[in-house]
Amino acid sequence: MSTEENKRFDSIIAGNFFVLLVFISFIVRAILIYVVPPLLDVFYYDTQAVFAFLQAVNPYGHTYTGIPDWLSTPGAQNVYTYLPGVFLFLSPFAFLGDVRYGLIVADMIIGWSIFVMMGKNSRKASLLYLLAPFSILFSTVYPNNTLVAMLFLGLVIVFEKIGKEVFSAVLFGFSLASSQFSLLVYPFFLILKLKNRNFRWVFVSLASFLLIIIPFLLWDPGSFLHDTIAFQFTRSIRPLVLSAKIGYNLNPSLSGIVYTFFGFPVPVIVRALIVLLIFLLFVRRTFDMRSLLLNCSCFLTLTMFILPNDFSWWFLELPFQTFLLSFSLDV
Repeated sequence: MSTEENKRFDSIIAGNFFVLLVFISFIVRAILIYVVPPLLDVFYYDTQAVFAFLQAVNPYGHTYTGIPDWLSTPGAQNVYTYLPGVFLFLSPFAFLGDVRYGLIVADMIIGWSIFVMMGKNSRKASLLYLLAPFSILFSTVYPNNTLVAMLFLGLVIVFEKIGKEVFSAVLFGFSLASSQFSLLVYPFFLILKLKNRNFRWVFVSLASFLLIIIPFLLWDPGSFLHDTIAFQFTRSIRPLVLSAKIGYNLNPSLSGIVYTFFGFPVPVIVRALIVLLIFLLFVRRTFDMRSLLLNCSCFLTLTMFILPNDFSWWFLELPFQTFLLSFSLDV
């Protein structure tokens, strides 16, 4: 866009009209919950995990039933693969009748965190996130539990921006306790904080993470470690293209491609070493928050195709968020 076109576009989305667009993005999500059934088993796992927890039953190792056959993951009847931050955050929304309201709230907070970066592109980036069709679908029809970790990560950047590093550290711990993918983001922050000799941030973030994780680890160590770690590396690998009940499932991961053409998966150690090399390439370019977010976005995008055996398109929502946060920071 030219400078004049940018000014014209900024005036169009200014003020009350911007608020209206945000409100519309919320209403569209709320309507979809009622008119379209969930098309991922995640909804059923989250709902049952929340009610199990509220009844003082451990969600890890719990038997999950009532999941439509065409949505269920083979061998996962007793597996809840998500970290405890997910069902802890979603629990209050069960009283509203649908845990996906929690994911909608997460979306709104993520959009707000992008907006308050207050850069010249923050308003556009916020609307891009909130109105993107895939963002709408991943909080309603195809629930993406990574949104819980993403909302905490968005708040981390907000508090980093205003210099409240203790709050930033606590919230990063919450993000780590909500998604394994946050563990891929954490080293970028860790190295930057260590460079600046900010050891308190490191201690507080890890303490916040452990405060949430340890009770569930002690509750049933075997089930917790199997569900959240081991299961991811033992589940069957889908080929590059697989016929499904609705259309086709694509698995353009490194393992999916190699398995399709050569009949064997890429060993975990090989994938981990490739990811480590990519990390070293991008972390060397990181010197401030803007470059951290941009390099982290590039790293995450590549990693999502390499590290997991099975690729899902919602994996790209986290790198999309970190890119928009970088794009929105004032300079």
